[in-house]
Amino acid sequence: MDADAVSIPSDVHELQVRGADWMDYVVFCRFRCSDATIDRILARGYLPDEAAAPELAGLPRRREDDFYTSSFDPPWNPAAATERYVRRIESETFSEVLCLAIHRHTGTVYATGSGSPKSPTRENSDKRSQTP
Repeated sequence: MDADAVSIPSDVHELQVRGADWMDYVVFCRFRCSDATIDRILARGYLPDEAAAPELAGLPRRREDDFYTSSFDPPWNPAAATERYVRRIESETFSEVLCLAIHRHTGTVYATGSGSPKSPTRENSDKRSQTP
């Protein structure tokens, strides 16, 4: 099992997810859970961020993102959340941003993720071409 793989905690409910994955990825997710589960998620490297990302401002980040969020019932509304967190993950080949908007009173977590492969740098391309 992948060290970063995580199973869905048993107290997660009302899970809704939409997104797409083809080279780049984008995902929108909303669920309810306990404070303890929220704290375990945050402990995986999320940092407080008042301006976490445009997609958590209550409206989709891009017009095409409405395709994903328009089917949520009740409607997608991360602006109602009182806390915002972000986790940025950079590797040699991939870059991603994971954002959370949390409303602890209701246990609602809004999550967005987006990522894309990095363009190969000349240095990395040279290393790959020299590998036997």
